[in-house]
Amino acid sequence: SLDDAAGGSWKRLYLVSTKDGEPRPYIIGDVSVNNPSFSPDGEFLAFRMTRGQDAKSQVWAMPVDGGEAVAVTASATGVSAFAWSHDGHSLLTIEAEAQNEDEKKLADKGWLPQWYEENLRGRFLYRTPFQWNHAPQESELLVDDAVVWKLAVDPTGKNLVFSSSERNLVDDSIMFQDLHVLDLESGDTHLLVDVPGKLGDVKVGPDGLNVAWTGAATLNDHAVSTLFISSLENLETRKLTASDYQGHARHVTWRDKKTVLVQVDEGMHKHLIEQRIDRDPGNSKVVLM
Repeated sequence: SLDDAAGGSWKRLYLVSTKDGEPRPYIIGDVSVNNPSFSPDGEFLAFRMTRGQDAKSQVWAMPVDGGEAVAVTASATGVSAFAWSHDGHSLLTIEAEAQNEDEKKLADKGWLPQWYEENLRGRFLYRTPFQWNHAPQESELLVDDAVVWKLAVDPTGKNLVFSSSERNLVDDSIMFQDLHVLDLESGDTHLLVDVPGKLGDVKVGPDGLNVAWTGAATLNDHAVSTLFISSLENLETRKLTASDYQGHARHVTWRDKKTVLVQVDEGMHKHLIEQRIDRDPGNSKVVLM
């Protein structure tokens, strides 16, 4: 209403039982909960939340069976995205580069210049150990030479796939994200795909051998429309959406190591299709419409 203070909307957290469909309130009140994610063992639920005046967005966690939510990261600049590691022993986070000391001193004195596409900060990738009933652990910096936007965890624990651009700009986040692979043992990174335009979902297969992702068919494509499979072994990418398909492949997840489920838009209708990655483009079947 007009009596409310300025600001965004509130987002509360509920869990719905698969047995009786009854929702259980977990985090309610004047809060904004984002990106809820279950731990790999199903014991914990993590999410992003800002609690307290002038606080930064952190990852919070709580037992699925109930209890008090606690902050499990202590980012100085705030967490913009996160994912559980394959074994649930750590959290992978994207955090903004810290403001340098000279700029901070000037800002504290009230000197607030308006920057235009200058003074851009990075978006770095960190790993934070997860230990329940412990204070947030110190984070390990994994990637600091790119602007990181999205994360996709390898279920085998060998690699991490992430998207990044050269600059922290809105246009770059929409049009110029590419996919890279981080070897979690050696720390080496390499390019997986030079994405031709917009990028949608990114998911690593159960066996850690392939990456399913949705994106634009070409640089001129106005929207995410096409399903791709990229091999983490030979770095080859195949298109699994037929060139003459009159629709858009929006979201993807893995059903098993050879099959993906894809949410597609066809006109005003949304369908769920099943596509084997070893078959020709368009050779799919509708499983829900």
